[in-house]
Amino acid sequence: MVGDKKASEYYAEYEYNGVVVEKFIDKQQHDYRTVILEVDGKREILLLDFETTGIFEFIKVGDTLIKQKKSLDLRLIRTEMDTIMKMEIYDAPNFLN
Repeated sequence: MVGDKKASEYYAEYEYNGVVVEKFIDKQQHDYRTVILEVDGKREILLLDFETTGIFEFIKVGDTLIKQKKSLDLRLIRTEMDTIMKMEIYDAPNFLN
């Protein structure tokens, strides 16, 4: 059942490898911390609302973000920097209910 899934399990399902083209707090959508990635010519949305370490604040437009499926490790590549950050996800009760 989808509603029984923890937020961290939901985040771990996704994988991406793209360049940050936009970053903003979406005032029309519950102030979601939103990162737009360009992946293979398409735009993908990454929401970081349940991430608690401050990665959203650290990310800059132009960064490359890489995340493997079944992992919460986020590789961030920027000029003169290549680092891996562990996303910590707040597992809110009834995340998808």
